[in-house]
Amino acid sequence: AATLSRSFSTIPDTMNALILREDGLRLERVPVPTLSYGEALVRMEAAALNRRDYWITKGKYPNIKFGGVLGSDGCGTVVNVEKADNSLIGKQVVINPTLGWKHVTPTPNFDAFSILGMEKGTFAEYLAVDASHLHPKPPHLTAHLAAAFPLAGVTAYRALTTRGRVMTGQDVLVTGIGSGVALMCLQFARCLGANVYVTSSSDEKLAQAQELGAVGGFRYDDPKWPKATKSKVPLGFDLIVDGAGGPGFAKLPKLVKGGGKIVCYGATAGAVDNFELAWVFLNQLEILGTSMGSDQEFREMLQLVEKHELEPVIDNIESLANFAVQFERMKGGGFGKLVLNIPH
Repeated sequence: AATLSRSFSTIPDTMNALILREDGLRLERVPVPTLSYGEALVRMEAAALNRRDYWITKGKYPNIKFGGVLGSDGCGTVVNVEKADNSLIGKQVVINPTLGWKHVTPTPNFDAFSILGMEKGTFAEYLAVDASHLHPKPPHLTAHLAAAFPLAGVTAYRALTTRGRVMTGQDVLVTGIGSGVALMCLQFARCLGANVYVTSSSDEKLAQAQELGAVGGFRYDDPKWPKATKSKVPLGFDLIVDGAGGPGFAKLPKLVKGGGKIVCYGATAGAVDNFELAWVFLNQLEILGTSMGSDQEFREMLQLVEKHELEPVIDNIESLANFAVQFERMKGGGFGKLVLNIPH
C-alpha cells in the first residue's frame, strides 16, 4: 500500500468497484488505480446514477467497453496527487465528468472529448482523474447531495444559459418533470429569474414541482394540455426545455411565442412524428440541441448552486453493494436523483 503524509496514512491496494461485464454490472474487488501525470486520487464518498448508466447496462449506448467502471457523478476527498496541486490533498471535491472540453464553445473537440464512466468512473471506492476536473464541494452540501449535481447540473445549466439564453421575467416550460435534468432546469431557471411551468403525467409530480417553485403544471397525457397553456401564458413560452422528444415534441412549436426557443437535450420517448416545419420558419423559432457542457459552464453551475444554496432533489440513497436497487428504480419514473453511498 502507498504511504501518504497528512491525515491519510495508507491507501489500500484493492477496492470495490462496479465493473461492466458482458452479462451486466458486477461488484468486484479490483486494484486501486495508479496515477498518471497531473492526476489526483479521489476517495469516493458518494456517486449518482444517470440514464446514461442505465442505457450502457442495456447495451443501448455507443462505443460500450467491457471491463471498466461506470459512473459519471461523484463526490469525494483527494488522498493523493501525481505532479498536481498538493493543496488538493484532504479537500472534498466534486468531479466534472465532461473530459476535454474546457471553454464555452459551440461543440467540444470530439477528438479530445469523453465522458467519465466507461473505462473508469465514480462507482468505485477510488477514482484517478485529471486534477483539473476537480472542483471544491459547495460548503452547504453533503457529499451525497453534491454527488447528484455534475452531469445533470451542467446539462441543465448549458441548456438554459448558453443555448436557451434565458432572461429574468421570461416564461419557461420544462417538460417531463421528475428527471434529474428537468428538476435542475426548474431550480436553476427560478434562480435566474424566470417563471417556470412544467409537464408530467402525474398529479403528484406536478404538486411536488410547485413546492419547488414552479408557477404551474400541465398533464401531458391530457390531449387538451397544449390549449390549457394558453390560459396561463397567452403569448406562448419564451423557452421550452425538453428531454423526451417522441410524438409529443411535435406539439411544442405551437406553444412557443414568435422568435422563441426550444432546447432539446434528450430523446427518451424516441423519434418525432408529424412535425410541422412551417410553424418553425413562419414564427422565426429556434430549435437548439445541447448535451453536457464545458468546464467553464460546470464551474458557473456550481457557483449558482452555492450562491443560492440549492440542494438537488434526491429520490433514493442506497449503498454501493445495493446498486441493483437503484438501477431497478431507474426503470420507473421517479422524482429526483438516485445516489450510491460508498462506505470505506
